[in-house]
Amino acid sequence: MVLIFHLTAVTAAYVLDQLFGDPHKRWHPVILMGNILQYVDDQGNKGSERAKKIKGIVLIYTAAFILTGSAFALISLFYIFNPAAGIAVEAIIIWLMIGGRSMKSSAAAIHEELAGGNLEKARLLTSYIVSRDTSTMTEEQISRSVVESTGENTSDSVTAPLFYALLGGAPLAVFYRFFNTADAMIGYKTKKHLSFGFGAAKTDDLLNWLPARLTAFLMGFSSLWLKRQTLLKTWKDTAEHARLHESPNAGFGESAMSAVLFTKLGGPAVYHGTVRDRPYLGVGTLPLRKERIKESMIVWDMTIVLFLAAAWIGGGIYLGLA
Repeated sequence: MVLIFHLTAVTAAYVLDQLFGDPHKRWHPVILMGNILQYVDDQGNKGSERAKKIKGIVLIYTAAFILTGSAFALISLFYIFNPAAGIAVEAIIIWLMIGGRSMKSSAAAIHEELAGGNLEKARLLTSYIVSRDTSTMTEEQISRSVVESTGENTSDSVTAPLFYALLGGAPLAVFYRFFNTADAMIGYKTKKHLSFGFGAAKTDDLLNWLPARLTAFLMGFSSLWLKRQTLLKTWKDTAEHARLHESPNAGFGESAMSAVLFTKLGGPAVYHGTVRDRPYLGVGTLPLRKERIKESMIVWDMTIVLFLAAAWIGGGIYLGLA
């Protein structure tokens, strides 16, 4: 019965995201997470490197457990009152932990500006979703940036939090989102955060290990729609190129997207005025133009729908065997 509750809440959360997107309000839980992390960083990121590493782990895990425990307590109260109310509250919390429509809307807006020949506006919009310099980007570079973000965020923003919601309901989705947010804020290998953000970065890597690979596997099925190469070749290319990425997880979504679209992602990019020589991902020959952005958005939708379908099928089989 608990599994059915989670499946229903996860599906409802995705529907809510599709209908209303990500509400950018001051009361949004992710904004609260960001404020907590900023406070923890300001107050705790001091002392020797060893002290900062220990304090980073202790403080961030403490905050994570408080938020997760609060979500558990709130949802439990509603389930005690009424199961339907519990599912509804759980669905709302999970909805707030994902960011599907907002990412798609950003990609669609950039595609629209490129289609209209407004390169300057497209560069500006791209700067909102990537950390690299966009001021001199060409259409190809913009398209690459957007498609890479779409590939990586299919898991980070949607399937990963849904995956943890299926395992442990909304509280586990909150736990995942907190560490994903922490990694984005303090998980960088800079002098300031190398030690203090160590725990956040490693935990985020661990939490994303399975969802990233599962999402890339499901993303491969989109090759049956585009028919640019076989499904097995898509999976093979994904596995071969994902390990070239500096991240242990991001490379899977990006490599799967490059294989499905039969194009190349990665390559040199400018970050804060410095060119970073990144490896190329994929062996495809199709040029990176605005059309690839539109295709990546369809792959995004197909992957998430497949994820939800697999969850219901797997849940049905489990309940049938139980």
